[in-house]
Amino acid sequence: MNGMLAVVTGSTRGIGMGIAQKLLREGYDVLLSGTQPGSKKDEILSRIPEEGVAGRCDYLKCDISSKDDRDALLAYISSEYGKLDVLVNNAGVAPLVREDILVMDPESMDRLLDINLKGTFFMCQGAANLMLKLGASGG
Repeated sequence: MNGMLAVVTGSTRGIGMGIAQKLLREGYDVLLSGTQPGSKKDEILSRIPEEGVAGRCDYLKCDISSKDDRDALLAYISSEYGKLDVLVNNAGVAPLVREDILVMDPESMDRLLDINLKGTFFMCQGAANLMLKLGASGG
């Protein structure tokens, strides 16, 4: 095992879950995150196959568009793991309604920017600052 910690946002299903599974097979400990409530943790973790997994896996709810959720995720990493080596910013959304850009409403655009741009940027910023504070293993 390589003993490194990877956090994968938007990892409760799809591409994010696939990335998490690959990292687990490579020996990373992986913290899954998404907007599903913590009460769904067992259900989410049950999607991780036991065979071939070398790292350990956990889940914490984090809506990356929320400063409070981002701060809680980073605090959890600091207190529970004491390190962060890899951040995979996989979380992202499409417009609420896929239609012509000439009719996109402000609510849909705000949601896109809050998650796909601001959330991703501030997750990177927070993770980088945490890595500097705790020291990343590198690799």
